[in-house]
Amino acid sequence: MGKKGSNAIYVRVSDGLGNQMFQYAAGRALSAQNDVSLVIEPVPEFFSWGGSSRRFGLSHFNLSSRVTINYPGFLFRFGGKKPQQNLELPTLKEGNAYQFEKEIKEAKSPLRMEGFFQSADYFSNLPREVLLQDFSLKKGLSRKGSELREKIETNSNSICIHMRLADYKNSGIFNSLNENYYQSALEKIRGQLTGEPAIWVFSNGSKEEVGELCKRSGILKAEIQTDQKLPEWELIHVMSAFQHHVIANSTFSWWAAWLKGAKGVTVMPKQWFRESSWEAKGLQLSGWSQV
Repeated sequence: MGKKGSNAIYVRVSDGLGNQMFQYAAGRALSAQNDVSLVIEPVPEFFSWGGSSRRFGLSHFNLSSRVTINYPGFLFRFGGKKPQQNLELPTLKEGNAYQFEKEIKEAKSPLRMEGFFQSADYFSNLPREVLLQDFSLKKGLSRKGSELREKIETNSNSICIHMRLADYKNSGIFNSLNENYYQSALEKIRGQLTGEPAIWVFSNGSKEEVGELCKRSGILKAEIQTDQKLPEWELIHVMSAFQHHVIANSTFSWWAAWLKGAKGVTVMPKQWFRESSWEAKGLQLSGWSQV
């Protein structure tokens, strides 16, 4: 028999950093609404050999003092804080990762949240400044990260383009963005600029395939970043320094644009998924353009 759960919001955290940030934001908003603490529960796969290529990134942010990270039990042997295991809590599971569910936003503590919660509606009542503080870096940028950010900030017409290629090639879920998207998105931004922009392309694909897609998209001059030597929690802050964003159908570049704020132009794909009837309404922010 497990122990009775304390009056807090527990949220299961998994997958890449963009997904982790959505899970955290939904849990943070719900815990603030209930005026209780938030407990983050990263999945064991983050810490086991061969378990996952993804890394638990939230621990590198300045999370609120009302937030506790409940690490998997086996980490306790290596000096971690003893986790609270087997708590008897009602579990709230989302029905669809991209569709806002009002009953989740209005839920009462204590409970455990499981899902992706990829809609800004889940944290629309939480002041933006709260998440900006929570997602700031504990240790700041490294020397390399600072140098990249300073280079970006020297140009007032800087454009960040994200091309999600490697793991999306054979995806049965996400729409494959081609040159039509990137060409149209750039035209939309260029139409609002005076002077030549500085274009940077960030991608998890090879330099060759990114270069080819850039060529087909009419991007003849760009700084291509494929060999990422920065951890993702730094890279997302470097990408947020740009004035303008062309994001992929990726939560990672979505958050980079969100961290940037209202300045400049942000363009996102209208069709996020391969299945055209599926929608990602909760990812469309006021002021952002769709192509």
